[in-house]
Amino acid sequence: MDDRIEPSTYDVIVLGTGLPESVLAASIAARGKSVLHLDCTGFYGAHWTSLSFPQISSFASSSNGHLPCPEYFPHHQILNPRMPSAPDDSVHSNGNSGFQQVQQQDPDGGSVADPGSFSPPTRSFGNGAVADGALEGLVEDELEVLEMGEQPPLYSSVRVWSSEGASLGPANRFYLDLAGPKLAFCAGPLIDSLLRLQAEHHVKFTAVESSYIWRDHVLAAVPASRAEIFQDRSLSLPDKRFLMRFFKLVTDYAESPNGTVAELSTSDLERPFVEILQRQNLPPYIRDIILYAIALADQDQEQASDARRVLRAKEGFATLALYLASASRFPTAPGPFLYPMYGQGDLTQAFCRCAAVCGALQILRMQVSGFLIDKETKDYKGIETASGQHLYSEKLITGPSFCLRSVISTSTEDRDNGEETAHHSFSESTSTTTDSANKVARCICITDQSLQPGVSTLLVIFPPRCLHIRIALVVRALQLGSRSEICPDGKYVVQLSTVCSNSTAGDEALQAAVDALFHSESRESQVTDTNSKPKLLWSLCYVQTMTTPRANWEPQGGVGMCCMPDGTLDYRTMMAQTETIFHELFPEQEFLPRVVVAANNVEDGEADDVDGVNSV
Repeated sequence: MDDRIEPSTYDVIVLGTGLPESVLAASIAARGKSVLHLDCTGFYGAHWTSLSFPQISSFASSSNGHLPCPEYFPHHQILNPRMPSAPDDSVHSNGNSGFQQVQQQDPDGGSVADPGSFSPPTRSFGNGAVADGALEGLVEDELEVLEMGEQPPLYSSVRVWSSEGASLGPANRFYLDLAGPKLAFCAGPLIDSLLRLQAEHHVKFTAVESSYIWRDHVLAAVPASRAEIFQDRSLSLPDKRFLMRFFKLVTDYAESPNGTVAELSTSDLERPFVEILQRQNLPPYIRDIILYAIALADQDQEQASDARRVLRAKEGFATLALYLASASRFPTAPGPFLYPMYGQGDLTQAFCRCAAVCGALQILRMQVSGFLIDKETKDYKGIETASGQHLYSEKLITGPSFCLRSVISTSTEDRDNGEETAHHSFSESTSTTTDSANKVARCICITDQSLQPGVSTLLVIFPPRCLHIRIALVVRALQLGSRSEICPDGKYVVQLSTVCSNSTAGDEALQAAVDALFHSESRESQVTDTNSKPKLLWSLCYVQTMTTPRANWEPQGGVGMCCMPDGTLDYRTMMAQTETIFHELFPEQEFLPRVVVAANNVEDGEADDVDGVNSV
């Protein structure tokens, strides 16, 4: 079978099928550009994928902190549907009590094996002009290959725990998000992008039924509207008045033409949001609801140690306005948040299908061995596949797993027997961030009953210091039941995460949240009131870096690098970063153009079939 890809030249090559890469592929293809979309794995989603139980087990047992990657297939697979499910058998506990350390690597703890200095060679190749349809004036012997090597681990501190003798049910009924928890605002940019690209036909959603905040060792409801404030019996009459008055201020701000109201000056909007709340005389509990459950701040705002993590009033009011608008956008959605059925991986597939409808060529299980660069300018010109084929494009978009290298000395020519050899020295570079909170500690739990009777999908927010006075991190927990099609009947998946500066702090915060929500046989003596808590059957904890692999080698233009999933609850940051990449590559083009594929397509804001949001 011929493994060559035809044609060999494209406007854009996209490496990786993560969510930002897939959004970009769809948006670029919708502009009429030719797009080649490749992934080395056999499934869609990359770091945004939803893994089956065998796949998540492969990830957990990995010794290098990488995504589960199938054995290399000699023949690539084009437009691959959802990965075949595992055999319909049951998953049973391995009998381990306590946590089993599967991976010892921790980038911030110094225990990661040093990958050492990497000096990949560059190779000159061929003579003559590039194949048909190539970039005008491009000649092969003016190019060289910048090879890629072993990637640094992006995951660390992977731990698996399971209850002895517990049965989880059919293995092929689980779809576990690697980057959870993540939710979409009903009126947010992700849903709007699906509508503009008509990709909503390829994904279905379920609504988050309720949100709760952890208060005095119990779950207290978070109101999603002024009507819910009025009906909430857990709030005192003065608290209701405070919240009603503040929600009125948010509504006035959202409806103001210039985004200001009489009570707030322009300088007020640049001040810390927590100062505005304090000035409104809101009590601490109400401030926690607004800051962490509605404005979704992911760091302690009252005692912030890093000024860069402080939420400005302008950002806080914008999020509150979006929250209120989302809570009323779809009549059948009881709150502001949506979750994609079958997991986050279905979002990437929806955008990939939209890209395919617009003409993009998508190929899975395709290894890329290097980048083609101009010998003199070091500008990007194309890629080399593992089979040795050269593919050319004017622009490149890569996922975070592609770590480029830096050319730190110019080539010298040695002519021996008429052969020209290029010699380069390379240094490996991974971008670092000045932000101290550059990691996300995540945990996936499987339990046998809901955290709240009769509620399948719910969100729990743990404000700073509510679990312990020394735990200043915000922890989020998203419970998903079988209604989301990510687990079998009678089981629930709870995804937890917290933004942290090191693995130790993240693990401590997650463990405290897990102990607060569940009881497990191995730690039953340490907790009280176990009869009212769901039983923890299985859990996987790990720490993911938000650092994006980058290169000191930076071409003059034409290369966009997507980021790892961050620690935010929603997709706004990812969509903003994606739009920035798009405009860097196509300054004069519209991001996410409206695509019309049928006369009866749903217009923005008019979709209301939400099965508890069946489809947007």
